[in-house]
Amino acid sequence: HPPPMYFRLEPPTGAYKLDESHGAVLDQMCLKTHQYVCKKARKLDQLAASLLVLADGACTGDSSDLLARARGVASDVYKTESVLRDGLERHAGADQQEQGPLQT
Repeated sequence: HPPPMYFRLEPPTGAYKLDESHGAVLDQMCLKTHQYVCKKARKLDQLAASLLVLADGACTGDSSDLLARARGVASDVYKTESVLRDGLERHAGADQQEQGPLQT
């Protein structure tokens, strides 16, 4: 079996209360979250692409093969972008099918 995949995200959590509702504090939380996502965009893309590979093959593939494919996608920026683009296109197509044909 290949070694498991591991992504450590470590988002900034700060010392916020769970029921925080002050506008200035919420704005600060949003800013920190935005900065974190921008800083970790590559890692988040790798994680998303790996999850798409695993989800697409969950019912059909050998787990060792799926992990190897997911690891390959995560290690290559072009493969990562391709998997994410394909996933977005499939998702957009599924949304259109759920909404039915456009009414004119």
